[in-house]
Amino acid sequence: MTTDAANPEYRQHRSERRRIPPFGDGSEPHSLSGFLDGLLVCRFSPFPNIGLTDESRYDLRPDELERPIEPRFEITVAGGDEMQDRLGARVGDFELGVSVRNRHIRMYRVLGRWPLASAPEKWRPDAANLEDLQTGRGMDFVISVIVSADKPELAALGMSVGKVIARKEIVVREPDSPSFPFEWVEFGVGDDSHPKEALWRIEWLPSEMSDSETPFALPVEHALVVRMNKAADQQLSAISQVAGAEGFAWRILAADIATQIWAVVLRETEIEPDQDDADTLAGQTFKRLSNVSGKSYSELRALAEPDGRLEELRSLAARCFEVVK
Repeated sequence: MTTDAANPEYRQHRSERRRIPPFGDGSEPHSLSGFLDGLLVCRFSPFPNIGLTDESRYDLRPDELERPIEPRFEITVAGGDEMQDRLGARVGDFELGVSVRNRHIRMYRVLGRWPLASAPEKWRPDAANLEDLQTGRGMDFVISVIVSADKPELAALGMSVGKVIARKEIVVREPDSPSFPFEWVEFGVGDDSHPKEALWRIEWLPSEMSDSETPFALPVEHALVVRMNKAADQQLSAISQVAGAEGFAWRILAADIATQIWAVVLRETEIEPDQDDADTLAGQTFKRLSNVSGKSYSELRALAEPDGRLEELRSLAARCFEVVK
């Protein structure tokens, strides 16, 4: 499915609002807002080997960016018995819907829709329905409680057919920060002379640019690759599944690796890059660090000098990768 305006599913998506208050015009808080906000309880996992979580965002690890997302859901409608008393409506007046969208390729699709009373509590979408949305940069899932009954008494309360009265959004995507190419390697095996006890290393790729040009003006995938010790794969994956600490080890690693990359870029790139140039390693580095710190390029360069304040640069990396949330 494409975003052709003639496509009715596309028109439905473009006209959908996040959640339209069913009482009044939405300009004033309503006494039922808390009830509606707590109506949906959803736990989610993006991959079969990852435990369910009630977090609304999952940041893809470097080794997951090209892995097909295989989501599973555990959905509960809390307070279903209160609907008649609080909303003047019955469970049978509503449906549960699950949809997916990929912002990068502008695609949207309904994955499932059921009467609320018979909606599955545990559910996995058909992998075929997600195949053409897999881009490596993630996707968003939306779980909604939707009015399905055409009743005058409901319409009088602002609950016309199709109205979304409760909504949960789950975001699965690449972290909002400059990423780096990544691959697993067996350290200390064959011609690899790197210590087998090391966790990672940065390999700067040969450049075909002239001596008068900086290699950091290349796209990041042509400038470097981060090699990770394959012996640590299982341990890091296990740590990432610990309840309450999902992805924590990867955020620490990403911040540490980025600090070293950014220090080299800042020291070696003497001419200030265009902050809007998101296609180059230098442009990405400056844009991200200036956004999070408000510092000029010369101020950021000073952090990376041998006698500079590397700990401050490390702190900025920790903020970029949300090491502590």
